[in-house]
Amino acid sequence: MRLNRHLNEIKITRKFDLKKGKSRYGDWQSKFKIGELKYEVHITSGLIGEYSIAFGIVGKPLEIIGTGGNVFKVLSAVAQSVKEFLKEMEEKGEPVNLLVFTGNKDEPSRIKLYDRFAKKFEKMFGFKLTNREDIGYDIEYEFKRVK
Repeated sequence: MRLNRHLNEIKITRKFDLKKGKSRYGDWQSKFKIGELKYEVHITSGLIGEYSIAFGIVGKPLEIIGTGGNVFKVLSAVAQSVKEFLKEMEEKGEPVNLLVFTGNKDEPSRIKLYDRFAKKFEKMFGFKLTNREDIGYDIEYEFKRVK
C-alpha cells in the first residue's frame, strides 16, 4: 500500500533521450533523488523487444541498501521510470515484449519486498510474471507482455 501511495510523489528527470542513440550504460536511463541520495535506473536491450532493468544509488551500481528507510519511494520511482520508458517505446512503435529484473537475495526481507514489487509490477504495466528463478546470489524476475 505504501508503494502505491508513493507512486505519484516522485519527480523524475530523464538524462537520456532514446532518439539520440545509446548512453554509456545502455539504451535508456533516468535519474531521481530521494532525500540526500541520487539514484539511476538503466533499461538495457538484449534481443529485439527484450529489456533488463537495473537500478541503484549513483556511484554504487545495483545497490539500494542504505536508502534511509525510503525503499518504498525508491521502488515507486523505479516504477515511474519503467512507465516512462514503456510510454516512449510505444510512441516509437517499438514493442517491449519481455522485461527482466534481478534482485540481490542477501536479505530475506528484501526478497519479500521484491516479490511484492513483482506483483504490483504485473498490475501496473500489463505484464505477467512468467519466471522467478534463483540464479545464485540473485533472484531473477521475468515478465512477458500480456496480449
